[in-house]
Amino acid sequence: MKLKKRRGETATGSPGDVFAQTVPEQAKTLFESGVQDLSAKNDEAGLDKIKKSLEAFPDYFLALDRLGNEYVLRGHYQAGYLLLAKATTINPKSFTSVFGRGLAEFRLGNTDQAVASFAKSVELNKGSANGFLWLGIARHSSKKLPEALTALTKADELSGGTSAEVHWQLARVYKDQGKFARAADELELFLKFKPDAHNV
Repeated sequence: MKLKKRRGETATGSPGDVFAQTVPEQAKTLFESGVQDLSAKNDEAGLDKIKKSLEAFPDYFLALDRLGNEYVLRGHYQAGYLLLAKATTINPKSFTSVFGRGLAEFRLGNTDQAVASFAKSVELNKGSANGFLWLGIARHSSKKLPEALTALTKADELSGGTSAEVHWQLARVYKDQGKFARAADELELFLKFKPDAHNV
């Protein structure tokens, strides 16, 4: 099975490498129908069809990527990780696969692996505020506070300073660094963008 590289738009909407893959018609039809079902909120049927598309063609990159990320979103981290790990062996330049793999690794407690995956994801998509946010969260969990601050500051820049979650994570890092005035400033910004937050 051979992948051909061409320039185009990635799933994240940013310029990048896209890989064309020759896929058996049966697998393609099942996958596309499954995606339509997911869009129509018919999740059970959609996931089932995407699983069947992988039974028809186990190396189907788009199906591995989509099903893996759907599992991660639903909290099925081990299953999601296995699918996305395979997806990244087929297309190592996929931001969505590498980032999703990082989320699964982080939720499974494999923090060092997650840091590596998130770092790779922001290499692939330097404009991803979410990628830098999670890189910062994972580095914070690894007690790498200066590195966490660097990633979260970049996430803040990319999000235009309007992400409540980024300000919350910055406040946590500043607090752990003993910079309580800076932490308080970030908490104020967090509450500005999320005024309904409780128990802060």
